[in-house]
Amino acid sequence: MTSLRTVRIVGGLALSSLFILSGCQREKPLQFTPSEDTQKLSAELQQQVNGAVEEQCGTAMHPKMLGVETQDVQKLKLGQSVYMRRCVQCHGVSGDGNGPVAGTMYPRPRDYRRGVFKFTSTPYGAKPRREDLVRTVTVGVPGTSMPKFELLPPKEIDAVIEYVLMLTHRGELEYQLTAETAAAEEFDSE
Repeated sequence: MTSLRTVRIVGGLALSSLFILSGCQREKPLQFTPSEDTQKLSAELQQQVNGAVEEQCGTAMHPKMLGVETQDVQKLKLGQSVYMRRCVQCHGVSGDGNGPVAGTMYPRPRDYRRGVFKFTSTPYGAKPRREDLVRTVTVGVPGTSMPKFELLPPKEIDAVIEYVLMLTHRGELEYQLTAETAAAEEFDSE
């Protein structure tokens, strides 16, 4: 009698767990969102720009670093994992600063896609040094919603910075291709 009761309890818990866990999955696979400028292009041109960016930088599920022949896939995947746990809520899947909670923040989270980083040791407009990004991740940005992640292992900090740089290079390529495509489209219409 006791064993039958135990089986029912364990079975009920297992079944309940399946129902609960099934609701914890993503509704759809991760996708990068094209920039507003890209979305203004015709559907055909959007497809061309998005295809070129995807070819060079991969997809949200399989990202790759622009211009790097031998990819450190494991490092990028680790960086993506850390980003999805710690950063996506504010910075968004695409790194556009439009994560689910971004609208409640002042100032808004950084849009990595433009390649502009504010808290750097380099002159304005110049690319940040890796040490600048390490500092931002580890000590945060006082007076903003950017927290410090000082307890993250150095390997994870390095990996998430690599992933943020991938988002940056991807975004810069998209903006460049979109600008060139829009200019060519405007020229053709004249």
